[in-house]
Amino acid sequence: MTTQEDSVIVIHNSMKLYRQIRERNSNAKLVMHMHNAFEPELPDKERHQIAEKAKSLVFSKYSWEM
Repeated sequence: MTTQEDSVIVIHNSMKLYRQIRERNSNAKLVMHMHNAFEPELPDKERHQIAEKAKSLVFSKYSWEM
């Protein structure tokens, strides 16, 4: 059975949705995938950022192994 602790929310190109989810559940596991012409300001400074050449961003409070 999958629990809320097991769940990961994937957000595509929506900083507004990211902020709304983060405000309601600061412990949610979030993955954000964005396509940007420029580097946006990070919404959470304590989150890890992984920036690929295609300007894809992933935010998480957990360590991600590449």
